[in-house]
Order: sequence, then structure tokens, then C-alpha cells
Amino acid sequence: MTILSNILMILGVITLIISGIGIVRLPSFLTRLHPVAKSTTLGIILFFIGLALQEPAWAPKLVVVVILFMFTGPVSASALGRTALTNKEKDEFYPKAEEESHD
Repeated sequence: MTILSNILMILGVITLIISGIGIVRLPSFLTRLHPVAKSTTLGIILFFIGLALQEPAWAPKLVVVVILFMFTGPVSASALGRTALTNKEKDEFYPKAEEESHD
């Protein structure tokens, strides 16, 4: 059981690291928003499942946290994306992305 929980926690951390790399490497705000919404949710779920297997007494609390994160993570990313589209925010980190997206 310890090996399985360690594997799940390592996979969760790897997923979160890949998400962080995606935030740094992707050009525009909306494309950077995608790894935040998708892979952080998966990474946290994997990590917390591994943690629940490691410490069964924490499992009910971790299930509540995972459920809350499953609802709030994608909803907040969707709200941020919709706001960025309606306000037509300029991307100060990668200004060329605005020019490339209108071609």
C-alpha cells in the first residue's frame, strides 16, 4: 500500500510540475490557463489519493478537499478565461501572442 501511495503522490507532483512548466512556456493568457485548469486538478487528486492511502485517518478530510477543488478549480479557470475574453486584456508577458492570434 505504501508503494502505491508513493507512486500516486509522485505522479501528482510530476503533473503539477508539468503544469508549472506549461504556465511558463505557453504564449498567451488563455493557453496558459489550460494547464492550470486541467493538470493541477489531476495532480492534486492524485496526490491526495496517495496521501489518503498513506494516512487513512485523513481520508474523509482529503475527500472533502478534493471535491471542493474539483468544483472550484475549473469554475475559477472558466471565469478567468471568460473575463479575459470579454475585457480583451493585453498579455504583458508575451505581447506577440495578441498579434499572432488575429491572423
